[in-house]
Amino acid sequence: KQQELVVAAMAHSLEELAEGNLVHRMTEPLPAEYEPLRQALNRTLDQLDGVVSRVSASALAVNSGAHEIRSASDNL
Repeated sequence: KQQELVVAAMAHSLEELAEGNLVHRMTEPLPAEYEPLRQALNRTLDQLDGVVSRVSASALAVNSGAHEIRSASDNL
């Protein structure tokens, strides 16, 4: 019974991730023997959210630089 609840909770969290929800976290503690899974999933989501944020910031910087180059070349 506990394993079914854990599998359902993990499936829900993975479905949230598949839908692009990077802010979802498993907040309800799992039974003690499964708690490391919840903690690992949440750490993984934290890391993934950080990576996506850094990639997004880099893409914005590249886009801004390209716009500046385009404007400068138009002025030549």
